[in-house]
Amino acid sequence: GRLLKNNKDDNVHDENSIHQYHYLHNVLKDKKISLQSLIEKKQKYVILNYGTSTYFQTFGGKKGRKEVKQILIKLAKYFQKTWNYLVFFISTWDGDLSYNKKLAIKSNAMSINTLLTAKQLLHLLQNAELVIGVRMHCAILAASVHTPFMLIPYRLKSYDFESSLKSKIWNFIILHDESFDNVTKNKIILALHKQLEIKEYLKTVTMQVYMEYKYAMKKFFTTSERRHNNRSYCLSRCNALSKEVMGFHVLEECEGV
Repeated sequence: GRLLKNNKDDNVHDENSIHQYHYLHNVLKDKKISLQSLIEKKQKYVILNYGTSTYFQTFGGKKGRKEVKQILIKLAKYFQKTWNYLVFFISTWDGDLSYNKKLAIKSNAMSINTLLTAKQLLHLLQNAELVIGVRMHCAILAASVHTPFMLIPYRLKSYDFESSLKSKIWNFIILHDESFDNVTKNKIILALHKQLEIKEYLKTVTMQVYMEYKYAMKKFFTTSERRHNNRSYCLSRCNALSKEVMGFHVLEECEGV
């Protein structure tokens, strides 16, 4: 429950909102953007993410990394020009920080040049209009707070995730050989127009994940006498099984296994 509070309108807007966004103060100041406008959602934003990898087998092979960077720059410029959205490049791994910073500079967007805490990251993802990136971390955490997302697949696990979600509402995989103007933009428009429907779908999915995790945890603690003795203590204090926490990020909260 320390990561997020349940909220009827699916947003976190409490007395801690300013504190949650404090790390953006200098980033926004450079662009002469009011922090308050972001908190009050007068200024909408999207999140982009680049991840380094020696693979990229499923996205253009050897040229994959270059193509991904080009697409992210196109996306950043498109959101700023067409939708008038702020664009933040963020990293979920310290090895990606310098790359995301460079991409932000090339696209006249903003970058958060430090790794955020789990609470900060989830708060930022939750209030975004859309999250697009390479790292699975971003996609899974966006899904956990019911924010529409899209993936640039650099390994087959991206397609595994697509298969697991089984969604027919929106196509969140961006292929390396698809036309940016004729295909990618249409996928984005669909995701933005179906935001509420996607959010409701992700709520259902994350609840299912939570229930399955809860069942698996209870089963785990009955497999041995020692675990059985610890079961009552652990389950009564487990952050992952709190009624206020559900979705994919419960896995990040488990400290007992």
